[in-house]
Amino acid sequence: FGAKDDGQWHTIKVPYGGYVEITNNTHLSDGMCICPGGGNCQDIHVDSYTLYPGYYGVYGYSSSGHTQGIYNLYITVEESVPPQITVSTTSCGWRNSALGLSISISSSVGLSSGNSYQYYLSTSSTALSGGSWIGYSRGASFNINPSSGTYYIFVKRVTDTDGAVSISNGTDVNVGGTTYHRYGPYRFDKIVPTVSNSVTSCSWRNTGINTTITTTDTGGSELSSSNSYQYYLSNNSTALSGGSWTNYTSGNPVSLNPGVSGTYYLFIKRANDNAGNVSTSNGSDVSVSGTIYHRYGPYLFDYDAPIITANPPSCSWRNSELDVSLTVSETGGSGLALNNVYEYYFSNSEDTLSGGEWIAYNSGD
Repeated sequence: FGAKDDGQWHTIKVPYGGYVEITNNTHLSDGMCICPGGGNCQDIHVDSYTLYPGYYGVYGYSSSGHTQGIYNLYITVEESVPPQITVSTTSCGWRNSALGLSISISSSVGLSSGNSYQYYLSTSSTALSGGSWIGYSRGASFNINPSSGTYYIFVKRVTDTDGAVSISNGTDVNVGGTTYHRYGPYRFDKIVPTVSNSVTSCSWRNTGINTTITTTDTGGSELSSSNSYQYYLSNNSTALSGGSWTNYTSGNPVSLNPGVSGTYYLFIKRANDNAGNVSTSNGSDVSVSGTIYHRYGPYLFDYDAPIITANPPSCSWRNSELDVSLTVSETGGSGLALNNVYEYYFSNSEDTLSGGEWIAYNSGD
């Protein structure tokens, strides 16, 4: 510094993030006065000063009697605007479908012809892994639709015709000695949850049965906290009837024991994960009043024993033969076993088989 009575604005261009160092020469023994914006002086009698982008008035002092304004200079420090890379979607939460985005680049002076417009979809936040470099057209939309996992987009930096290196709305990271603009995480879960029931049906029985309902998700997003883990034991295959919703804990046994003979079906509420995937099961899916459930069955329960009826059941003393009708009935639903032997024994003793033999009969005769 030392230009006498210049009084003009001078523009100095600096790179993005740059500055100008101004130093007093020996002509001004009392240093400089720096006035940002050309207004009131803030730093007086300094021999050096850093001028960041902005407007400055620089005035000089000397022991020979020069005062502020005798030696003066007006400086504009103008920062070059680097290219700006903008990715439209910088990250996303868990999803189960493709994500559309675009990469735009703005430049005040034009872009270098040597730029490579490419991005890399990586499974790592610190390395280029699991993908390949893919070209993009500036401002054009494209989709990313990888398999389940967490991903990061690395975008190659570009330069303008002045040599300025791009900035971005992402994060700059160094990978193997090269700096990239990084975005993410982008989370994808394409794997649906599963509901598994260990006992999908049972044949006729006269006691309850234990089954285990297990709900799992392996896609990464985990099961939604809004899920309702409940089952309904219904006496109807197409409706919720005769029971109530009962909570279950995944992996723990539950007892199916309606206590009333009949044919039953187990309805289980579907489960969602945090990416919006809906569970599949080892049962069948049915819709009841517009809601889809996982259904299992049939489960066959018969708590009612068969009944043998003798008519008449007894008689008083008589002097002639008596016709007795024997009827075997079963009302529990399972039917009479095929291996039953239908025989009677006419005994002369109340508590032992005596004086007779087993004789076949037909029910109702």
